[in-house]
Parts: sequence; C-alpha cells; structure tokens
Amino acid sequence: IKKQNISEKVKIIPGTDEIVLVLMTKAILKKLDIKPSVSIFWGCEIGKDHLARYESGTISSSVTSQIKILNLDLKSKENADINLYIHLSSSNQGDHIFKDHNPDTKKSMESIIKNLEKNKKPFILLDLAYANGADPNLIEKLLESNINWDLCYGYAAWNTCANSTGSV
Repeated sequence: IKKQNISEKVKIIPGTDEIVLVLMTKAILKKLDIKPSVSIFWGCEIGKDHLARYESGTISSSVTSQIKILNLDLKSKENADINLYIHLSSSNQGDHIFKDHNPDTKKSMESIIKNLEKNKKPFILLDLAYANGADPNLIEKLLESNINWDLCYGYAAWNTCANSTGSV
C-alpha cells in the first residue's frame, strides 16, 4: 500500500466473509445519497477492549473499523438514526466450539435488556459475548423481555466479531 501510494484508496479491516455485505451497504447508501448516523451502546465497557477471538485486534476496533468503512456518523443515542447495542462479556469472549461457556455476561445482559425495553428508535443487536454463536442466557432473557421487536433492524451472533458486525 505504501509502495503503491494508495493509502487513501485502501482500508484493511478484520474479516473477509462479511465484506461483500459491507461493500454492498456502502454502495446502496452512496446510490441513495444518504448517510445514516449510529450510536454504539456497549453492554459492558470492559468487554469492548478484549481481544476478539479469531481476530488480531480488540472487539471495539473490529466494530468501529466496519462503521468507518461505511462512513457512518457516530452520535448519541438520542440523536442517532439507529442505535447499535453490543452485548459483551466482562471476561474474555466465550467460544461454543471450544466449549468455553463461562464468560461473565450478566452485567451486559441486564444493561442491554433494560436499555432495549426503553428504546424508541430502530436498533441493531450485536451479540459478541461468544464466538461461534449466541449467548444462550441473553436469548432466554430477550424472549422474556418487553422489547419492541418492530424496531429491530438486525441481530447477529456469528463465528467472529467481524462476521457478526459486517452482517448487521
């Protein structure tokens, strides 16, 4: 990139499977000439700084790199067009493949549910407490909650942080 002097035209981000969805979304936004804004609500502030499993950076850097590719404006929950809620663990990410089912997600789960039940805007829920699938405790609590699901624009809990983020 440096040798070819193309750093303004190239971005390197984690993940590959989801990039077609990110680039398609970018093309649609450009074609429609719209630039939505997004807020990020971290269910657990500590969790965003943990290393994302199967990636070389933090969960936060993985999520924000894809937001940057889309050139979305980051705003407060009150002023954003879409609220992005991110469920995390206060310990390291669990992993269903390696049967690591002990991440501490209680604080994040309670915070996410409480905020989603009060939410009045379109939202996306990104479940990153585990790699390779959803947090079963969160799913159970979501089913019992009073969330307005008509406002849900997406949910993901795929194999990696980048795949989940890029697909929603």
